[in-house]
Amino acid sequence: MSEITAHSENEGSRVARNRERPPPTHGFGETAIGIHPSTIIRGSWIPSGSFFMGSPVSECRSFGATISDAGINYTSGESYGEHQHQVILSHPFFISEVPCTQEQWIAIIKHNPSHFVGDQRPVDSVRWSDAMEYCRILTETHRNEGILPDGWHWCLPTEAQWEYACRAGTPGPFAGNIRLMAWYYDTAIEATGKRE
Repeated sequence: MSEITAHSENEGSRVARNRERPPPTHGFGETAIGIHPSTIIRGSWIPSGSFFMGSPVSECRSFGATISDAGINYTSGESYGEHQHQVILSHPFFISEVPCTQEQWIAIIKHNPSHFVGDQRPVDSVRWSDAMEYCRILTETHRNEGILPDGWHWCLPTEAQWEYACRAGTPGPFAGNIRLMAWYYDTAIEATGKRE
């Protein structure tokens, strides 16, 4: 399951209008919200704002590569119809830093559908309807415990929310030096010398 977000349901919310952070929760501070005492959601507060979503024609590595005997051929996002356009996010939101872990899932749903089992691994093999039920129960639990302010709820991030958070205020394809931030195809080739 993807990351989850907590955000305001309407413009009238005091938190959204004042661009304040949600109140501190369970003593975990502003970057973590408790599910129960031993399980928390670590995340980031994302302020409202605007950005250019999608990829310009010149950004040729946004959709990965095809490999042939002639070498690596990069494909632009624009050629896949990912036309760059401005998006305005009028509400701030809190987004989890990692996909929902199996530990987090089990704390709410009480069973684990995952094939690749491990408490800190992302939950897998989840239907969209199950992910929405997880968000509904988590919202209800946090409202009952006074963790979420009125008008706020947990949900899956929209594509725009996810890209805005990942870009972290930067205009490029990555929020920093990708070689230092992630293990991916090019760094794997450099480290192993293999194309697999």
